Amino acid sequence: DANCGYKDFNKARYAIDRFKKLGLNVIEDPLLGSLEEYRALRTDGGVKIMIDVYARTLRDVGDVLLNGACDIINQHPCQQGGLERAKMVHAAATATGVPTMIGGTGFLGVGTAAFQTLASVIGLDFPCGELCGIIDHGFPRKIVKKLYSVKDGDSKIPDEPGLGIEIDEESLKSLSDKHFFEGK
Repeated sequence: DANCGYKDFNKARYAIDRFKKLGLNVIEDPLLGSLEEYRALRTDGGVKIMIDVYARTLRDVGDVLLNGACDIINQHPCQQGGLERAKMVHAAATATGVPTMIGGTGFLGVGTAAFQTLASVIGLDFPCGELCGIIDHGFPRKIVKKLYSVKDGDSKIPDEPGLGIEIDEESLKSLSDKHFFEGK
């Protein structure tokens, strides 16, 4: 994920070509640029272009798809909405031949479970970015006792109340502000 780090199209194109030689097959949000420039980045059939930042609203998703600006849409439900929105994005994208994935920001293991469950409900044919992730975006640990099991690259979604996870109270306490719990 380049997080729109390249400000110049030619530098982005050069970097993507170099990354391709190193075996990279997908890059997310490489360029701070227009959708037309994103479409141009996809022309050689090499590294797939994944978009997140430019596809956070339904209108933006429509613009991305109409402009042929990506090969994959990475949905971040914590930034763009929940189940219904994710289903709408997935339906629109797959209708035009663009797969979607659920990825990023599965905070503390609870979000990991929620995002994996969301990915299974939508029926993605592209992986969930939170597949058994333990640490995400700088958090020092997870607060669930056990993450979903994975076998042959597939996550087993439990059929239990909640998300089928159990909170590790000691981990949670170590991350909490003790003043909050003491009423101060």
